[in-house]
Amino acid sequence: MRGLDANQQQGSNIGRQGDGDFVLELQNTGTIDPDEPGQVQCTTCHDPHISGYDEFTATSTPNTDNSTPPVSIKFLRGNRFQNRPPVVGNTSVQKNHNIICIFCHTKGFDSWKLSAHADPTVGDEQYKEAAANEREFPTDGTNSIQVWEAACLNCHDTHSASGQKKLLRKNASDSAGNQENTCYQCHNTTGNSILDAEAGSTVPNIKTEFAKTRRMPITTTDQAASSELHNIGGTNNGDGANFIENANNLGINSNSRHAECTDCHNPHRVIRNKRFNANYDAVAAVEDDTMRTHETGMDETSTGDNDGREGNVASGVLRGAWGVDLASPSSFRSGLGTDWPELMTVSDFEVKSGDPGTDSLTTAEADDHLTREYQLCFKCHSSYALNYGNRQSNLGPSLGGTGTTPSGTNTMTNFTNVAAEFLSVDATNPPTSGTDQGEESSNGSNEGTACGGGDCNPTATGPIQTNNHRSWHPVVFPTGRDRAERKLGASTSTINFKAPWADNIGTQTMQCSDCHGGEDSYTAGVGADLNEVQGPHGSSSNFLLKSTEPWDATNSWLDHPDGYGFCGGCHQPRVSNSSTDASGFDGDGSHRPDSKMGGEACPWCHIAVPHGWKNKQFLANLLCVGPEGGAGSGCTAIGNYNSDNYSIENRAPYYNKTRLRVPNWARSGSWGSSNCGGSNMEDGCPRNRG
Repeated sequence: MRGLDANQQQGSNIGRQGDGDFVLELQNTGTIDPDEPGQVQCTTCHDPHISGYDEFTATSTPNTDNSTPPVSIKFLRGNRFQNRPPVVGNTSVQKNHNIICIFCHTKGFDSWKLSAHADPTVGDEQYKEAAANEREFPTDGTNSIQVWEAACLNCHDTHSASGQKKLLRKNASDSAGNQENTCYQCHNTTGNSILDAEAGSTVPNIKTEFAKTRRMPITTTDQAASSELHNIGGTNNGDGANFIENANNLGINSNSRHAECTDCHNPHRVIRNKRFNANYDAVAAVEDDTMRTHETGMDETSTGDNDGREGNVASGVLRGAWGVDLASPSSFRSGLGTDWPELMTVSDFEVKSGDPGTDSLTTAEADDHLTREYQLCFKCHSSYALNYGNRQSNLGPSLGGTGTTPSGTNTMTNFTNVAAEFLSVDATNPPTSGTDQGEESSNGSNEGTACGGGDCNPTATGPIQTNNHRSWHPVVFPTGRDRAERKLGASTSTINFKAPWADNIGTQTMQCSDCHGGEDSYTAGVGADLNEVQGPHGSSSNFLLKSTEPWDATNSWLDHPDGYGFCGGCHQPRVSNSSTDASGFDGDGSHRPDSKMGGEACPWCHIAVPHGWKNKQFLANLLCVGPEGGAGSGCTAIGNYNSDNYSIENRAPYYNKTRLRVPNWARSGSWGSSNCGGSNMEDGCPRNRG
């Protein structure tokens, strides 16, 4: 055998493993140069002098002593299928049990062995007989081959058609060889799946999600391209093993927005658990292989990694995926300016990738890997991929196009820098003891919980008024604003949050997919509907919202007594926000759909992109409009707050028919008409909304 290239071998042969005696030799190329590296040839995998059969049984049990004789078919030097469940923790190839692909492509051993596609307790769905016959998979007419046994061959065909990427299987309906159609073989309707539903198939139907009105740009048509834009591996394209794409290919220097299955999921590492690290976690309470998503509103029943604050931990289907986060959070936030949103560039981010193989969420090892769902989303919805710069002078990609939200919806014409909205705040997870997240008092010192019974100023500099502070949904950081500071009364009192968000006020976190996903995948007052597919694949609602009720300036949440529109899935406008002062609007301190509030829409007072904002409670303020509304730095007043002319303002992307003017910010429980713009705003300002 000739000398081998270091990239093509282990020792002197490719495929040498711990048992030391089973190898797949690389073959020479027929030259006489002794230094020429060996290459994969037909005889690397096949030996024309051997023959055999497929050992197959639907009730295989682990056998770790290699006592079963090797079996073969198609002259293979190893097994065509996974003949026994893979043994977790064994870094040697079990030559009599493992599929031949594992001899060379170890896939990180346990990362693959724990995955849903290799785990017999998860991948136990049987092939339909016709699908098995088409692939020359074994079937006895009753028990067809199961997913875990087909292993690599579920998705790959080693003799794939010419030009097919990554040796992916090519479906009859897949003339372009698109990646998603390989996944759709199983993740499809019962009738169109290759798996037998009667034999217990529980594979989620993802194809139908991507057929909805609004969806991620997964098809070549959605990408407005002649071929797939997705590209991983190689010097200029990123890290193929971790499915990482170069930022340039994601869109930073070109119009190449796209979404493929492996942008969000690593099929070699996914597990069916509510937490990505559940298989490594010694606490049985967090392990639940019946759940494919996280548990919304986790209650605070334990401490540390299992605390309710960890609601933004990546779920099992995201294990081993990659994303980005701030490279130096403290340095970035210390330089925040007076404008909103702040500048962010690709250099502000660092890549999080791989499988940490640990149950910890705080160790240095885990910190290098994706542990939170938002990190996955930020790699595309930020300047890392899309070169926003300052969002007002250099907006993100335009809205519109096949499958996306039409341009002009909610007055928006471009995508916003979601990462900047969430990350431009001085906060920590969990909240720093004795301080309020993103706030400081008027004298510059932290005053602890409730800031002495009132609100505080943000730490960012600029035209910030007393009693104002930044606001954000707790996707990255918990807010730190507990029940006392929100004037929500005793822990047993009725509050203006619906379950499951009524627990852990101030310390809870959430995922992007709590709001974005299929329109019927969330139940108000309950949380994620685990009978429905979760995740932002597609929706019938604009912006991929999980609601049949839109979020816009013409549809009022108050016109819907049961659901209150999209926001009403979590918030209860009929419930008072204060236990200390009920003399406000309509005498009970609540928003009400009657003659005073008039059933108006949320954007009359709140911004149209409620991720993170420079003012408290996402409140708009036409007396202080800056770059976020097309004005200059600092504050520019739009109209006169005590005038009778309260014209509705559209200042994209945040102001959508806004009419609120706040000359001075009040503490929670102390709002009156003068805080909202004068007597003509009295009917639109409840006293206690802080």
